[in-house]
Amino acid sequence: MKNIIATIFVISCLLTTTISVNAFDITHDEAPVNISGPAIIKADLYVDDDADPDWYDEKHVKKIQTAVDRAESGDTIFVISGTYNEHIKIEKVQPLTLIGQNKETTIIDGSIVIGSFIHGQIRNVNVKKFTIKIISPTNGGIIVGASDCTISDINFENHCYDGGGYTPYTACIGLVGIPYFPLPPYTIKCENNIIRDNTLVDLNPNDDFMIVGFDLFDADFNTIYRNEINVDFGIWFEDGVDGANNNKVIANTITQNQDVGIGIMPKCDNNLFYYNNFIDNGIGSVFDFDNAYDDSPNNWHINIDDTGIGNYWSDYEEKYPNAKDENNDGKWDTPYNIDGAGCNKDEYPLMEPVDIYNVEI
Repeated sequence: MKNIIATIFVISCLLTTTISVNAFDITHDEAPVNISGPAIIKADLYVDDDADPDWYDEKHVKKIQTAVDRAESGDTIFVISGTYNEHIKIEKVQPLTLIGQNKETTIIDGSIVIGSFIHGQIRNVNVKKFTIKIISPTNGGIIVGASDCTISDINFENHCYDGGGYTPYTACIGLVGIPYFPLPPYTIKCENNIIRDNTLVDLNPNDDFMIVGFDLFDADFNTIYRNEINVDFGIWFEDGVDGANNNKVIANTITQNQDVGIGIMPKCDNNLFYYNNFIDNGIGSVFDFDNAYDDSPNNWHINIDDTGIGNYWSDYEEKYPNAKDENNDGKWDTPYNIDGAGCNKDEYPLMEPVDIYNVEI
């Protein structure tokens, strides 16, 4: 049922709108003429929701969507702190950088959708330093139907929402590919995106609807790195059409997700997980999931310079009370079994939690 809901929602979004996100740090000079305030960078377009009326012109606008529509290839859009009630579509212009002044005070009360059936493949869009409010199951979060993009430094928060007895689910960030479609351009690839340094913590306290942190649907070769995730389903790999394959999930803290830390369906192969913290996940699961559940052949550890590196599991000692570390290398000698039909193991389970912000890739 979840796959059906996700597929309908994703395709409907991509048929009506698009956005793409690419990750690289901004290095523009600070303090442009015509604007004042902290941490202002040089940009091609500026957005302010409550500036003096005389400030607005072709390059200084009130709505983020207006700036996106006016942007040209390679432009940077700088959004000044404020609250923007918008559902933003990035469909054509690329590359593009969309950056908030301060992620705590630059708030999008709505959504961003990246990618389009109509305009073809989108690449190279960078979105960073915003707070995104999850308004409802169909209004909130970021959908990336694009490639070579980066989403970073985003806080996700709940807006007040009354489920009214209807309990679907929404994703904070959806990575969505469409392998086959009977109309041009036929294929939308979601590859080589970087999702890093985002915070998804203490969302959905009233259980009005289920929240998935990151949802991968026919998305391949993406990197999910150094995020903090505390929702209902931490990271969910959909079987989709061809599955979500060859993705890397590195140095994330995945803690107290209600149903599962990471869940992986069939056809999602050759994904890699290491240096992650799995802490007390599945505490309220109705699916009998736990820290991780995997129905596909995947890799839950890596060897770097002849050193095996796995993940930290909060329930390790409960599952393996007699395990030891005979060579004192900080890793348990007994592998950690991953639940599910994939029959996977973390061969190098870590004894202590990882400081994810000290992990560089």
